[in-house]
Amino acid sequence: MEEPVWTNNSCFPACGAETSRRFSAYVVTVIHNRSRGLLSPEDEDELASSTFFALWQSCRTVKAGSIRAWLGSVARNKTVDRLRRARMDMPLDEE
Repeated sequence: MEEPVWTNNSCFPACGAETSRRFSAYVVTVIHNRSRGLLSPEDEDELASSTFFALWQSCRTVKAGSIRAWLGSVARNKTVDRLRRARMDMPLDEE
């Protein structure tokens, strides 16, 4: 049996504050572990907020039973993107 796909942000409880409270520690842990501690706590919090905002935007397509996996994937991808951007912005040391 296939899991239902919710069709409206207002009727999908996963977009609410309860989901944020339930999974926030998990999301921050994924971000911290993936960044290997290279990001500041403020950057980690910003990425976590961005991850939950992405969930809110994607409520219509996220299956109800796969929220944790979806959040982990998005958090990991956003962390990798942030680290890539940071690496590109670092000046080269001149010898």
